[in-house]
Amino acid sequence: MRQVQEVALEAFERRGFDAVSVEEIAQRAEVGTATVYRHFGTKERLVLWDAYDPMLFGGITARLIRGDAPFEAMVGAVCDALGAFYERDKRLVLRRTDLAWRTPALRTASLTDLNDLREGLCRVLKRAVSDGFERELMAAVFVTMLDRCIDEWRKGRARTPLATIVRRAAKVVAKLG
Repeated sequence: MRQVQEVALEAFERRGFDAVSVEEIAQRAEVGTATVYRHFGTKERLVLWDAYDPMLFGGITARLIRGDAPFEAMVGAVCDALGAFYERDKRLVLRRTDLAWRTPALRTASLTDLNDLREGLCRVLKRAVSDGFERELMAAVFVTMLDRCIDEWRKGRARTPLATIVRRAAKVVAKLG
């Protein structure tokens, strides 16, 4: 499916998101249209799909089990996950992020993804944070911080590793006391 995503990105970058159909992408990728829909679900998911959230949730859980504080567990796990793919996928992630930021339908879908991430973080944090409001707020702050970090990384054309930006942002959040 990574090949399908690459084909989609090339077409979207060349002609614009709205000008390219899922059927055209399937044909260019030499797969059936039903296969594309079965794997990605929507045209927007062709750009936004990645396999990083399960790694993130697993990493947070492992860090919570070993006793890390919840926010530190989230920061550490995201930096670990970023380290695992950063060099290999940096260009792909930058392309996807650029397209998402300049395409209204993709930005809207990515906001839904951020909400889904927040909800997933709340589920993972439940083992360490019993108060629902505190858990929701912690997850919301982390997701907002991560969104701002990704935008900073995108604007800097990925010259600074995203994990470095996340660590810097976590220090700023810690100063909020």
